[in-house]
Amino acid sequence: MKFSLFPKFLFLAVLAAGSLSAAEISTVAGTGDKAFAGDGGAAASAKLDNPFGVIVGPDGDLYFTDTGNHVVRKISRKSGVITTVAGTGGK
Repeated sequence: MKFSLFPKFLFLAVLAAGSLSAAEISTVAGTGDKAFAGDGGAAASAKLDNPFGVIVGPDGDLYFTDTGNHVVRKISRKSGVITTVAGTGGK
């Protein structure tokens, strides 16, 4: 599994046999709008500002910093819901 971070999206890709096709890449979070929104809803509908530093928790949830919004966010592996776990979203 590999994570790719872009200013407004969080992508997830599974590498198989050293090759990667576009069909194997999916958007995990972000709409393309650079903002702070979406807590409590689907991660793919959330708005991010420069996500960085992804880790997977022991329960399989994804945690990352939304650096432009000064928060740490979590995406539930089971539900796909995004929440803020640290910070207030202020700039």
